[in-house]
Amino acid sequence: MKLNEKINIKKALIVFPIVLVMVGGTLVGAFSTIFLNDSVPQKQESVVNQNLEDIIKDDKALKILDIHENLDQYKDKEVTLEGFFLDYDKESKVFGVEFPLEDGEMSMVALSTELEDKKLLDEIKNTDLVKATGVISSFEDTHPEDEEQTETESDHSHIIPQFIVKDVEIIR
Repeated sequence: MKLNEKINIKKALIVFPIVLVMVGGTLVGAFSTIFLNDSVPQKQESVVNQNLEDIIKDDKALKILDIHENLDQYKDKEVTLEGFFLDYDKESKVFGVEFPLEDGEMSMVALSTELEDKKLLDEIKNTDLVKATGVISSFEDTHPEDEEQTETESDHSHIIPQFIVKDVEIIR
């Protein structure tokens, strides 16, 4: 065998496996993305027109949602709710809970909160699950249709439920 033929055989032994791995890797990558996309559940775009009881399994969240949806039935009545006091901004807190959606994402539902006594939360942290007792009231929130408009251009308002807390007990 000539020296040129030996070198060509060695080149072929080195180059052929490299080309095979490159082509094979590309094919495996292409097919795996096709099969993975079919097996991974697609993210749910919207919960509009769906029964919330089918999506939300957390009773604490369902109770707060029920207050939002049926405010007239709860207004001026005392309720006891379980949840967390969460910072809304520097001056105020909301009372709510986080809950998982069907697709594994987390969501939150909360009530605007007013405390009868600011000292009620002295020992409470954002991570403390609490049982809070208070009265449901409401207030009207007026704001522009979108942030670029001034307040006088097509303002609209919403009636927002508010939880006026009288007593708080740490559960855990």
